[in-house]
Amino acid sequence: VCCNNAGLYIKLGQQIATMNFVLPPQYQKYFSTLNDQAPSVDYATVSKIISEEFNGKKPEELFKSFDKEPVASASIAQVHRATMHDGTPVAVKVQKPEIQVQLGWDLVCFRLLAWSFEKIFDMPMY
Repeated sequence: VCCNNAGLYIKLGQQIATMNFVLPPQYQKYFSTLNDQAPSVDYATVSKIISEEFNGKKPEELFKSFDKEPVASASIAQVHRATMHDGTPVAVKVQKPEIQVQLGWDLVCFRLLAWSFEKIFDMPMY
């Protein structure tokens, strides 16, 4: 469910992973993968996003090398290894395409959940 719905669901899964005092180890192991092994977007989408942000330039033009497979992927972005033209290794963080639209709604839902927990458990959440 977390991976299929992305965004807030992955964030909630990441929060669940921190509850090592409540969950059995097998649940912790599953949810902890959402910290850096969430579903990633394909390279064609990554290339398009980078091109839109850098005046039509593709990753191959901007970098000496650019790994098509992400090193890590989480709820909002994924990270790719790259090398600048001067040989400097860098990490390139690419925001996932649905995030701009989804983030506003996700934040509203997250605030509602935090407010609900605050009222139910009589403790400040934010």
